[in-house]
Amino acid sequence: MIAHLGIKPEPAATKLAEYLLTNRLPITKETFQSALRWLKAADAAEVGLPVIKTMFIQQLPFVKGVFDALFTQSKGEPFHKLLSGFRQQLQDGGAVTRTASKLMEVLDSLHVAKQNQLQQIGLQKLVTAWLNSDSTPEMKSGAFSLLQKTGFVPKGMTESVFLESLMDGAEVRSGIPKNSAIDKLHQGLQLLSAAKGGAFAQVEEIEMAINRILNSHDHEKAKLPIDIHSMQRKNISAEKLTPLAFHLLQNAFAEAIATKAVDGKIEANDLIGYLNKDTEQVAESKGKAAELLFRSLNKPPEAQSTRINEKLVLSHVLAADFQTIDFTHGPSVAHQLKEMTKILGLQLEHALINFSRR
Repeated sequence: MIAHLGIKPEPAATKLAEYLLTNRLPITKETFQSALRWLKAADAAEVGLPVIKTMFIQQLPFVKGVFDALFTQSKGEPFHKLLSGFRQQLQDGGAVTRTASKLMEVLDSLHVAKQNQLQQIGLQKLVTAWLNSDSTPEMKSGAFSLLQKTGFVPKGMTESVFLESLMDGAEVRSGIPKNSAIDKLHQGLQLLSAAKGGAFAQVEEIEMAINRILNSHDHEKAKLPIDIHSMQRKNISAEKLTPLAFHLLQNAFAEAIATKAVDGKIEANDLIGYLNKDTEQVAESKGKAAELLFRSLNKPPEAQSTRINEKLVLSHVLAADFQTIDFTHGPSVAHQLKEMTKILGLQLEHALINFSRR
């Protein structure tokens, strides 16, 4: 086939010919030469060949721009990196044209929109990375360190000391949000506080009491065991109790993110409020968390003066919240297009055009 098309025989051409024949795709000299040229430039035939197939099957224009767009999308690069790279190319392009200037305004608007989003969920994302059972130890330590940087956790306070402070403050804490996850957490921390004072004989008994609280379907009735004072008292060190406190937090978090409140907000916000009752500090921490993430949005975490485990968390949060659009999922594409339309002002232009015709 290569000889018939008059193409110079080479490994790349042979691979392309075999792929086209195997998949029974239409072949002309022009499309073969174009595809071969694009694949060589991309230097990734394994990724590029399926893109060529997609272009044929979906009957897309067989031009380099379409290939480049699909090739980039297939690599799964986070959307924020694509936007940042695009803006950098516009800045490095020499004289900034009116079109380039408008494009940079749109990109800045997208970043401002994301900054507002991070202002709302950034702190929650850090708490998530700390308490999520799927997080690695490195992720957990990095997230806790970032929580210290935001001021949500007092600077210099270790995780064990923070957990102990939650236990110590449980007995006098008031204004508990009315939801199952926080109520169980509060009861469990009260139990651990009592254990520090000698209410239990051994750790195993505490674990049983905690499981009774966590597994109760009616959390209002899952109060502390009435017979704890009849046990032989024994002071149990905080070192043995803090792992149980973290276990309670993880369970509360898992239940909170799986539950929707009446107003539609995730109850994880209640958990954040329980961990830090200083509303002004929480508001300030939300701003600092957004600032940390937004700084990484514009400047890759690897280029910042942060610890390795902190960079890991920042990269993970950004990758999870700024993914490339899934072009195989219609609703996802539709949502993104609507958001872009709002930012570009196309809806306003459409309204003005219609208004002028009345």
